Amino acid sequence: MEEVTYKKHKDIDTVELHQRIGRRVKLEVLNLGRYGGLEKLPDSLGNLRSLVELNLSGTRITELPDTIGNLKKLRIGRLVKLEVLNLGRCGGLEKLPVSLGNLRSLAELDLLGTRITELPDTFGNLKKLRVIKMTRIKIKELPSSIGMLKRLEVLDAELCRSLVEIPSTIEGLTCLRVLKLRDTSVCRLPPKLPTKLDSLSYISFWYCKVRNLAGFCLPESLCELDIACCFFLKTVSALSHLKNLKKLEVSSVTELVEIRDLGELECLQTLNISYCDRLKRLENLSKLKRPKTIEIRNCQKFKGIDDISELESLETLHIQGCDCEDVNIQRSSGEMGSSPGSGALKIWIEVIEFNNSELNLLTNEAVDIETQEVSILCGALELATSSEVTKQRYRASIIDYTTKA
Repeated sequence: MEEVTYKKHKDIDTVELHQRIGRRVKLEVLNLGRYGGLEKLPDSLGNLRSLVELNLSGTRITELPDTIGNLKKLRIGRLVKLEVLNLGRCGGLEKLPVSLGNLRSLAELDLLGTRITELPDTFGNLKKLRVIKMTRIKIKELPSSIGMLKRLEVLDAELCRSLVEIPSTIEGLTCLRVLKLRDTSVCRLPPKLPTKLDSLSYISFWYCKVRNLAGFCLPESLCELDIACCFFLKTVSALSHLKNLKKLEVSSVTELVEIRDLGELECLQTLNISYCDRLKRLENLSKLKRPKTIEIRNCQKFKGIDDISELESLETLHIQGCDCEDVNIQRSSGEMGSSPGSGALKIWIEVIEFNNSELNLLTNEAVDIETQEVSILCGALELATSSEVTKQRYRASIIDYTTKA
């Protein structure tokens, strides 16, 4: 394989580059990554009919020559034949040529940090495209032709703050697995997503201006849902149909007061809630069938957890920085593992204020934190009465609770 890598030649210009590569028709790899002095590509780039990989990341390129459409073999020469065009961090690049659509072998396109505001309509001609990374570009809308990308698996539009809408043609992306909309202005998704995108497994909503998840019509195939910094969102709902959801993370949703349908999430294994200042309780946790980890951190008004004694699969409960009134995780000895790692429950309760209320931990009787102290001896739970103990704050580290020998 013929390969040319230029590095650290800050004074190279278009003419010199033309002289060096213009006739190298067998050139397969051209690496100009972080070539800070390069501002333009020569038209002779289109002569490189054998070019496999082109890396322009970190250059000062402001436009691509139309002849780039001649590079029909543009791909990376590996076993999986992953096709890549890396334009990431080309801070001066403002427009893609119409001829981009001629790159029929292209499988990955990286536009991270460019100044591109729109994609050409011919974008839909990239039939083999699997990954599009548009992180932190100023694009306002996606072309309707995006629905023609039948092999697209990853659509990364994080930090595209001008992006306000996803076209309805996205329902044609039947192979889409990952949709990242962190810190965009998208308020809703097309209504046909649930029945059409049966491969979509991950969606992230960060800094989105969404007010109600019901308007998003999340697909049933979803395995992981990540919601963060959606400051207008008061209720997380419309989750009952997500029978494949394994992980739900909700963070820094400061107006959130309710998470509905938790008990309907049959496959949920991990629930992480943090920095939701107005959230007071989680309902129907006892109906979960497969939970392994529940974490509730720094939710200032969170009052406690209802009875979750039936959650036999629960392995870790982590509560930190909450204003709790009660935690009820009662279990009989028969439900506990006979040895560490054998169904034992790990609990991490740290810096919680109980407001003179009750802590019910693995006992048949409530423990009054104001008059009794919880001691941990050799992995077993023991209650030690102490009339002098009047703690309103309780600290513990990760504890492996098992039956005392």
